[in-house]
Amino acid sequence: MNNFVRWAIYALSVWITYNVTYALTEKDENKKRNGFLAAGPMVLLLMVVDFFQRNTVNYTLYNKGKRVYDGITKVSRRGIRMAEHRVSGKKFDRVRFSPEPTYRSSALELEEMRIRQYKPMYNIQHNS
Repeated sequence: MNNFVRWAIYALSVWITYNVTYALTEKDENKKRNGFLAAGPMVLLLMVVDFFQRNTVNYTLYNKGKRVYDGITKVSRRGIRMAEHRVSGKKFDRVRFSPEPTYRSSALELEEMRIRQYKPMYNIQHNS
């Protein structure tokens, strides 16, 4: 399934969830309609803007040549993310970032595949 189809499914699920939740909590029909007209398109616009940005990189942490963690981060947070790992107690002596930023959905797929394949010791999610 390509990225656009995934995004479309995600957008539709958000739209449906919003409408159902609002319909269940609001009694006034005009407020229901006005609420969606005000908020619905804005939510979709924000999702579109974020989805079509290639701003995510995959990275791997190594300690003494052994892969110990696979993750993703936004390009602008690379240094902050490495500091967060050090503060959390992860021991690593080398970091390898993907050469080019990609879409978040693509980065998530690659991250999950690497964790399942290599089973790095610090990864908990997907590592079973």
